[in-house]
Amino acid sequence: MTRLTAMRGVFDAPPANFMTGMTTGAAIIGNGDILAAVGGPAGRLAFRLSKLDFWQARSRDDAPYRAGARAIGTLALEMPRLASASYRLEQWIHDATLRGRFCDGGAELSIEAWTPSGTNSLVVELSAGGREPLHVRPVFEIQDGNESTTEQGRAGDIEWHERRFEQPNLEWKTAVTVAMKALSPDGITLQPGEKRTLVLAAVTSHDAGDHRSRAVAMLCELEGEGLGAARRRHLDWWAALWDKCAKVEIGNEYLEDRYYGSHYAMASCCGNRQFAPGLFAWITDDNSAWGGDYHTNYNYEAPWWGVLTSNLVELADPYDQPVLDYIPRMRVYAKRFLNIRGAYCNVGFGPKGLHVDRSPTPYEEGLNFLGQKSNASFLAVNMVMRYYLTLDPDYARRVYPYIVEVMNFWEDYLVFENGRYISPDDCPNETLYYMMLPGDSIEFQRAKDRNPPLSLGLIRMISRAALEISAALGVDEQRRGKWRHILDHISAFPLTERNGKVMFDVCENGTTKLEELNMACVQHVYPANAVSLSSDPVLVRAAVDTILYKDLWAHGNAFSTIYAAGARVGVDPAMMLEEMEKTTRQYIHPNFLFQMCGGGIENCAGIPAGINEMLLQSHEGFLRLFPCWPMGRPARFAGLRAYGAFLVSAAYDGETVQRIDVVSERGGRCRVLKPWPGLKIASTHDGLPVAFTDGNIVEFETEAGITCRLEPT
Repeated sequence: MTRLTAMRGVFDAPPANFMTGMTTGAAIIGNGDILAAVGGPAGRLAFRLSKLDFWQARSRDDAPYRAGARAIGTLALEMPRLASASYRLEQWIHDATLRGRFCDGGAELSIEAWTPSGTNSLVVELSAGGREPLHVRPVFEIQDGNESTTEQGRAGDIEWHERRFEQPNLEWKTAVTVAMKALSPDGITLQPGEKRTLVLAAVTSHDAGDHRSRAVAMLCELEGEGLGAARRRHLDWWAALWDKCAKVEIGNEYLEDRYYGSHYAMASCCGNRQFAPGLFAWITDDNSAWGGDYHTNYNYEAPWWGVLTSNLVELADPYDQPVLDYIPRMRVYAKRFLNIRGAYCNVGFGPKGLHVDRSPTPYEEGLNFLGQKSNASFLAVNMVMRYYLTLDPDYARRVYPYIVEVMNFWEDYLVFENGRYISPDDCPNETLYYMMLPGDSIEFQRAKDRNPPLSLGLIRMISRAALEISAALGVDEQRRGKWRHILDHISAFPLTERNGKVMFDVCENGTTKLEELNMACVQHVYPANAVSLSSDPVLVRAAVDTILYKDLWAHGNAFSTIYAAGARVGVDPAMMLEEMEKTTRQYIHPNFLFQMCGGGIENCAGIPAGINEMLLQSHEGFLRLFPCWPMGRPARFAGLRAYGAFLVSAAYDGETVQRIDVVSERGGRCRVLKPWPGLKIASTHDGLPVAFTDGNIVEFETEAGITCRLEPT
């Protein structure tokens, strides 16, 4: 925790890109459900509120209007005396608290703001310094527009503000009430040394049927000792999170700080198990790009890739429910458009089975599948990752029905031809079907491409998972033969040549070319696990050369993927770390979010997922220590999560691995790629030696909760 207690994002001027339809540049806080983006000038400091379950659930038939996440409103602190004040706003990650100081001559204001863990509220503590009294006028402005109804009122000394979506063209209704202590319209005057605390409580109709009464009651509960207890719970929650989080030391404090900053952002917006964060999480504009939806062709999946291997598994809890809720719609789409079983998914969806986007075109009824057949499979990636990283049987039972639906799709959709399965009419990129296209558009030809590497990689991943999870659960034995046949006979990856080097093609003899594709040309490597350091050397070299040829290090859609993919096949690690830092310095905000074209919180995975894969890989069925790390550069890590439900710690002195600690959560056999010619293994529980099978890969049995230490002899 020593370094963590000093990590913060610093704003010496009002944040850029505060109110935006994409990624906000404001200071950010959140308790996993209620989120606040903070910015604006010192004379009118603004707290922009949003909540993960506050959506306008427009029907898909309401085209061209789009469903989407909406803003709640703004708490503004009007302080004309500080209009020209110096500016200092700090976003501390160890306790998820914003601290600010604004000074102008004899007038000074300090603030602390936080969103209590477990209580959907915003707390803003004001402290006057300097020599002069300071006048502050807090004003709450409920957001209006987008066919919403707004209302204000009072309950005793509490004022409430309400925004409701209740028009008939909705899939479901949503309302939110914000309650706060009523203040004089003239505001408050703070004497030097005086403190004042403002508290807002926010409750939606998804939290409570009588959300207005509940918001008022919650505000009352946060008075006096209630607020102190909330602060203690808040500090305890964040301390426990950082205690559990993996620790990395890589000799680059800049990247280390942003590694943890990425986790801070995810921890701040991942606490509602029914409503996952959308593209941008913090909604500062009421018309977010793409509705702030869940984009299935990587954006929705990517944010959690780093937290899973960093041992913050619980932050992924919100991911699954929206996917499971969308199964009925995916089944309908598979039947209607392809006349097959299983899960067929469009690009943009939302919570509670919501289809977010519809385009005013005749193609695909405007439902925006965009020629891709891999979206439902991509949604299964995080489920597969989490299962292998935890081996949790309860989790397996929860997500296995979805994996079966994906396999139902591929069983019916794949064509068995000349001894292999092919995926026809499967575009590697989004076709422009959301536009009105002329009849001779090349997009119609792109939609007829087949065998994109991403689909082929995902089919391999999901087929293997279906086989292994069904066996672990003792179900569907009669189906495994077909799944095994698909796994064993899926088409080989298409290859091409550029500059005399073999590379992965983006489809098989199709219209779309490698030069036209971004991250989808490497996502079969990561996150689909289809090409690794132990793969056919031709494929490993093709992956390396494809990554170098495409040069996607700073691409807005590739940042979450490219570094982990590069680590999986051994791209020059020193070069990757240099590119990672250069890109981060160019595009990151002080709040640890990235301002990249088309990207939102998925870029929270770029640094941690990339670094974690450079330090430890486990997806091949054994542990690789420092598989893609620069020679001569010491590094260490503690508590990285590995396949097999192992927590691994190790150190590297620049030449050799020093020692390895493996904690087993589930017991079972552990396999480690041997880092030394000779080694010994002992249990730290009783100090006794642990028997192992020697060889290039060392194997030994583990016990749940017991640490095994591997050291050279």
